[in-house]
Amino acid sequence: TSVGFLVAGVWSLYLVKKEFGVRFELQTVDTIKHYLMDGWHVFVSRFYVSLYTTTNVILLGLFTNNTAVGYYSIAEKIVVAIGGLFDPANQTIYPYLARKHKENFNQFVQLLKKISFIFLIISFSFLIVSELFKNEIVYLITGEYNLEVVSLLSIFLIRILTFPFGGLFSNALIIMQRKSEFMKVMNYTVILDLILVSPSIYFYGVEGLVYSFIFVLIIHVLLLITYLQKSIKKEKN
Repeated sequence: TSVGFLVAGVWSLYLVKKEFGVRFELQTVDTIKHYLMDGWHVFVSRFYVSLYTTTNVILLGLFTNNTAVGYYSIAEKIVVAIGGLFDPANQTIYPYLARKHKENFNQFVQLLKKISFIFLIISFSFLIVSELFKNEIVYLITGEYNLEVVSLLSIFLIRILTFPFGGLFSNALIIMQRKSEFMKVMNYTVILDLILVSPSIYFYGVEGLVYSFIFVLIIHVLLLITYLQKSIKKEKN
């Protein structure tokens, strides 16, 4: 797995040198510190996501059994694989959004709205298609028509609607230098997840985890939208 990333990384450096004439040189300690601090919020956000997703599975194992964990993991990985298609799009859009924000703030806002609308249409289409072929998807992954996994997947597919917007709106806040607001959203999300997940699993098992986790993700996106709208109003004023 690592070889693929290494080859892509080395090849990217070669292209940057060849196509854009960027000269590579060793950086000072102060420069390294600056960019480590500047990117700290992004690192913490990735850590938080890993923290509560991993914690959820651990709690599910403590309150239920290995079979439930297996069913949940299969459904989750299918949804992550589908929703993960938005990650390259968000990574590609990020520098373009950053440039628009620097050049013309109104165009940045309009572009953000346009991308959001496109993402909504695409994610909803993914949701519908996945729901229609959920039995076939589960069979393709597991080699059998497992009704338990199909049932969980049918619920979990709602998460696809939140996938593109978490990354898009988080990037927008970071571009606008609203890192404190971004961290508030992450903190609230982790706290809400820790509060809801344990009792949901205890009383309702694996389905309780799926429902509570989807609820947390919806709240996460709504919080991002709220802080983003406030930040846009402040910057316009």
